[in-house]
Amino acid sequence: MNSLLGADSAKLLSDFGSIVILIFTTIFSLYTNSFLLKQRKKELGLYNILGMGKRELGKILFIETMLVSLFSIVIGLFSQNYRF
Repeated sequence: MNSLLGADSAKLLSDFGSIVILIFTTIFSLYTNSFLLKQRKKELGLYNILGMGKRELGKILFIETMLVSLFSIVIGLFSQNYRF
């Protein structure tokens, strides 16, 4: 690609596009997380009424997040090795 006419412009445009995608992905991920936590307020409120404190709720959310992250990483690695 380096020998093509306008290769520098294409590289610069590609780098800029990657940065824009990163910014939008970050914003979208934060918005999605906020939306999902708002949806779970009722569930967390029920746990609180049943006697769970903030520490226990925090532990549950942490373990849930770690399990989902681990599952996503395993699936991502599996899909990379065995291209579907």
